Amino acid sequence: MKRQLLEAAPQGAVNLHGGYLPDFLGVFSPFWNLLKGATHAGCTVHFVNEDIDAGAILKCEQFPVAADDTLLSLYEKITRHGVTLLVTAFSEVEDGTFRTIRNSSTPENYNSFPSRDDRARFHAAGHKVLSLG
Repeated sequence: MKRQLLEAAPQGAVNLHGGYLPDFLGVFSPFWNLLKGATHAGCTVHFVNEDIDAGAILKCEQFPVAADDTLLSLYEKITRHGVTLLVTAFSEVEDGTFRTIRNSSTPENYNSFPSRDDRARFHAAGHKVLSLG
C-alpha cells in the first residue's frame, strides 16, 4: 500500500482479514482452509502496512472447520466473528488500550487467487461453494 495513503489515517489503517494470521495470508482464505484440510479457520484485525497482510495484529480469532462447511458458511463465520473483533479493536485503538501481537507472516503462507487446477482439486475433494440442501 502506498505510504501517502497509509499516512492519511493518523491512528493507523486497519483491515479485517478473512483468514487467521499468520497462517493464511493472501486472498480467498476460506477456499484454502478447505482445500488444505485445515481444522480451524479464522479472521484477523490488523494494522495495514506496505506489505500484504503483514501489519501488527490487533485481534484474531479461530473457530473450527466443520465437516459440512462450505465456502459460504466459512465466510458467514468470518463475518460474524470479524464484526465483533472490529468493534473491539476500534474501541481499544480509540481509547489507547490496544495491544498488538507480532505478525510473523511469511511468504510461504501466502495464498493467491485459486488457479483452475486448484478449483478442480477443491471440487474433486468434495468441497462445495454453498449447500443446496
